Amino acid sequence: MKLFEFSLVFSSQDALNKALTEMSQDKTDYILALVKAGANYKYQDGYRGKQVELMQISETIRYILNKIGK
Repeated sequence: MKLFEFSLVFSSQDALNKALTEMSQDKTDYILALVKAGANYKYQDGYRGKQVELMQISETIRYILNKIGK
């Protein structure tokens, strides 16, 4: 896990977002590490066909992580 967290420091924003999108939902430690590193949740906009960042969800998770000290 430490090596994974270290590698996030050198990852681009696109790589972080893609990893978060493709991460299995049962790997909560990895999901939390990705969000803490700056990954943002995205969804496919059906009207425009583009990926849209869900900043409200990502920022809420970061806020909670800061409050609980993780």
